[in-house]
Amino acid sequence: MVIESIKKIVDFLEEEIKVEEISLTLSLHPLAHKSLQKEIWEMGNKSNPFEYTDEFNLQMNKIKFTFLIKE
Repeated sequence: MVIESIKKIVDFLEEEIKVEEISLTLSLHPLAHKSLQKEIWEMGNKSNPFEYTDEFNLQMNKIKFTFLIKE
C-alpha cells in the first residue's frame, strides 16, 4: 500500500460519504506495515529518529487511519 492509494481512499470518502469524521483501523502484513510507516515518516518531520511501532496513526483531512500489524 502506498500513500497515493490512501489519498484516493480519502478523496472517495470525503466526496461520496459526506461525514464530519471517519476513523478506519487497518491490519497490514508486517512488511507492508513497516514500508508504509517508513514512507509516512519520510514525508514528515525527520528530526526524531525513525522507529518501527506495532501501531501508528495517520490523519488526512477528516479521515483518521490506525494501522496495526496483522497477526
